[in-house]
Amino acid sequence: MKKLLTVTAISSIVVYGTALAQGFNNGASQMQGFVDENAIVKTVSDALKANDDTPVRLEGKIVKQLGKKDFIFKDNSGQEIQIEVDKKAWNGITVNPQDQIQIIGKVDKEWNNTEIDVKQVIKK
Repeated sequence: MKKLLTVTAISSIVVYGTALAQGFNNGASQMQGFVDENAIVKTVSDALKANDDTPVRLEGKIVKQLGKKDFIFKDNSGQEIQIEVDKKAWNGITVNPQDQIQIIGKVDKEWNNTEIDVKQVIKK
């Protein structure tokens, strides 16, 4: 009986500690690990030239929906690129073509196509 109580107590502490260690981020997905701010691409033009998996932080507008998760994004310089946004990246917000947003994600190069795999959408 003592062993069962001990195991239960330790399990509870581990689960509770793990939950606290993850912190609260308001449901937002966050990029994790070290990212050199100088290495983050900040324009569509640079994203189109960047290597696969290069981190991006772009500001602009979504101007057109192509499919359920696929959109055309136009940055503040007027350049456009296709983006893919999973449901969790929206973080519960709704945007329209007039809304200024910031997208955080990475470059996704496949064959002769370059798009942005969006991890987070932030309404400005």
